[in-house]
This record gives sequence, C-alpha cells and structure tokens, in this order.
Amino acid sequence: MRFNGSEGSIVVWVMSLQSISSTDTRAKIFYFNDLHANVKGAKKIKTASDIFERQVQNSTADTFKFVGGDTYIGAADKSFAGLFLNSLNIDGSAFGNHEFDMGSQKLSGFVDTHKFPFFNVNFRYKDNCSLQDDIDANRVVRSSIIEKNGNKYGVLGAAPTDMLSTISSESANRCKDFEVMHLDDTVKEIQKEIDSFKKQGINKIILLSHLGADKDKIVARQTEGIDVIVGGHSHHTLSGVVPNENYLYSKSQEPVLILQAGQNGEHYGVLDVVFDKDGKIKMADNKVNSTKELPESSLINYVENMVYGYPVKIATFVSEQKRSVDNLTEHPMSCFVADAIRKKSGAQIAFHNKMSLKTDMKAGEVTNRDLEVALPYVNAVYVYKMSEKDIIDALNTSVRYEGTERDKIGNLQVSGMKYTIGKDKNVKEVYVLNDDGTQTKLNEKNPSTDKFFTVTYGSFFAGGPERMTMLKAPDKLIKNFEWNDLQAVEEHLKSFGNTPVDIKKEGRITIE
Repeated sequence: MRFNGSEGSIVVWVMSLQSISSTDTRAKIFYFNDLHANVKGAKKIKTASDIFERQVQNSTADTFKFVGGDTYIGAADKSFAGLFLNSLNIDGSAFGNHEFDMGSQKLSGFVDTHKFPFFNVNFRYKDNCSLQDDIDANRVVRSSIIEKNGNKYGVLGAAPTDMLSTISSESANRCKDFEVMHLDDTVKEIQKEIDSFKKQGINKIILLSHLGADKDKIVARQTEGIDVIVGGHSHHTLSGVVPNENYLYSKSQEPVLILQAGQNGEHYGVLDVVFDKDGKIKMADNKVNSTKELPESSLINYVENMVYGYPVKIATFVSEQKRSVDNLTEHPMSCFVADAIRKKSGAQIAFHNKMSLKTDMKAGEVTNRDLEVALPYVNAVYVYKMSEKDIIDALNTSVRYEGTERDKIGNLQVSGMKYTIGKDKNVKEVYVLNDDGTQTKLNEKNPSTDKFFTVTYGSFFAGGPERMTMLKAPDKLIKNFEWNDLQAVEEHLKSFGNTPVDIKKEGRITIE
C-alpha cells in the first residue's frame, strides 16, 4: 500500500520485500516506553525482547533496542529497574521524568551501573551537577553514532519539557543542579545535533524522546533530518503507520515515524524499516504487540526476589481495584489511600491523586509487593492549615479539566469529606465529615478565608503540579512526617486483621 502525498511518501508492506535494492538499508527496532518499574510488565518485556533476539538472529537487518524513558518510578530503591534494563542489551534510552523521582544524585549512582547510555540534549547542567561524572564517562550523552553492519546511525535524545512539574516537590528539590529547556529551545538543540550528524555524513537519525506524542509531532514538523522518534510520556499506543498520527513530514518534507507502545509493559513495538541510499525512509512496517499472552521471564522473576525479597501477604480484597482512566469519578482505591493518610496524620481532610494508582489490583490475597507496584511513587505526607476558600478552590480547579495531552490528576479524591460536581463544572454540596458523625457544610458560593481545617496530602500535590498550584502552600504547612503514604496504606490494611477488605464507592463524590 502506498500513501499519496509529497516526495516523502513511504510504502507500508506486509510480506513482500522485493523492492529492497542493494543500496537500501534495512533496520529492525525493538522498543518500549513508560514501564514505570512495573515488575510484571518487566517480566513480559524481557520475554518479548528474547523472542525478538531469536527472530533477528540470522537477519541481515541492522537491529536495535531502544527505550522511550520512564523505566524507573518513585523515590525508593531502583536497583530492580537497572538490573532489568541491563538484561535487555539495549542500545540506549531517553530520560523520562520518573527517572528523576529519586533525584539526580541517586540517579547518577544507578546510571554508573548501566551498560548503555542515556541520550539527552535539552538539559542545562549547572556547576557540580551530580550527573557530571556520567557525562564525562559517556553514560549520559547528547548524541552518539551507532554503527551496525557497517551502517552508521545518529541517535540523540530529549527529556520532557514539563519534567519538574510531573514529579513530586521533594524530587524536584533534588534536581536543582540542572534546568530543563522549554520546547522551542529543545527543538533548536535537536536540530543542532542533527546538523552535526549531517556534517559527518550521517543520514539515518533516530530521536529517543520522552516529550509526549503531541510535542513529538511538533519536533517532527519543525526539524529536518529525523527519521524515527521512539517516544513516550503520553502513554499512546501508536501501531501501524498512520498519516498525521505517527507518520508525518519534516520541515524538508521527508517522512518521520513516531513510535510509542503504551505503558507498564502491557505492549512493546517492533519497527521494520528500509532506508534508501540518502537515508530517507522508503518502507516501514510498525507493529505494537500486547504482552498479555507472553510468559513471564524466570530471570526477571529471580531479579525481583533478589531485590525486593519474597512477597508477604498483608490483606485480602473482596473485589478487584481498577486503576483510574476517567477524569471525573469517585475512585474507591484512591479514597482508601486518602483514608489511610488521614487516619495516620490526624488531619480532618485528605486529598489524593487517583492517577497515582498505576496498576489494577486483583481480588483476593494482597501482598506488600502488590502495593509497591500499584502505588510506586512513595510520597512524603504533609498537613496544612487551609481555609474554606482554599479547599473550595482546590476542588473546583480539579474538576474544571478540559483536556490536555495527558491528565495526571483528574478530580481530587477525598477522605473526611464529600462533594457533588455540578453540570457547570463547579462543586456544590460540600461537607466535611466530622469524627462524631456530624457534618459541616461548606459555603461553595462564598467560601470564607477565616474558617480553617487541617488538610493532608502527599509530596506530589505539595509541589503544586499542573493546574493545582494552590496546593503548593509552604506558608500553611503545620506538620510533616517520617513515614510515607505507602507505609500508611499498608498499616491501614493490616488494621483489618483477617477480615476481608471491601473497598467500594461510598458516595463521597457525586456527579450530576
């Protein structure tokens, strides 16, 4: 099948490769992104990687394995993700935002052990940056020329321009030794690196990006020279070659393919691509495959137990708990997390981000490992003295979401209160639920600045992410703790003893 268009049109093939000439170059790229240190997903990706290696063992194609970033997640120990990556024999990765959940200094300690480079052009490093030794040792590079079977490819990378607003405030504070460039400057740095490749005669260029699909499209259209973008961040599943979706034209009207394979190891991609003698994409076959039916790797199972120890049962769930996909909803597991931190902190109200639940949790036995995988961010917990107006503003702002590339919050999940979302996207019927069983109604139309409540939430909210800037309120902070949200949830679950835990909607959030 041939797409009609400018001189940059490419052919998509299924079986026939008869039109490949002796001057063409064929490459096969295995890719995945946004694993988020998901243990089950890692086991499946390792199996898929091993299958890919067997399939290309006798191939004459140049073979690559690339990662679009966010293999890591959370601020806890990261040796699992590093050991997993090293087992894949990958050629390189982009930096995702969650690589920096642990801060740049701790990340540097893990990068030291990696057998591959991280690619990045859009950081401005400050003096004494923690990553400097990795830069000096070429473990963190702007770009590199990779040679396969005598064919040379230029590879470069870009981190998300919104990085510091997509990690917790604590994590952002541990990343003050560099700055992330805005998109305009990122585009310029990418083009600068491409121009350097061209001067060296390199005409097959691959960008490893964690910018997100929408920004990848901007990069594709505003630069000239990129052939393939291995992406991430927006968790898209971009299978096939679809015009204006993942098949675009560069500034010089040459084809650019954008690749992305969902998240959490649920999918992986394989691109089979042919370049002509000028390095222009001539043919392409892009498949994103589900890992659902793949067996789990015994090697990664061993790595899991070596790093984390064997899982220990802590509770039994009556029903499955799904991760959230809706923006406006009451999310039972998120409300349960809010209950846990409110109970342990002693605050009157708790807010929680339902998007932080990263995987579904099955009914039945729940282990500490299940919790670590489902709630991987490990947020410190704070208590604030907030006015009635502060609370109403936060609730209203959270529900007035009109859509961006990727929402990471949705409406606030709550403990110690309930509210209704009106058709006009304003909250009403807002009540604080007192410990004695009574309710205190808040005035959502004219909230007071002199009526106060104690409110608790984690360090992600404390950084004022996205539209929730009002939650960044250090002047209202009255208490912080040594424990984190994951520990609070585990403690709350254990308090049920042998009684199965029935987590379900309780009418805390009503939507008209």
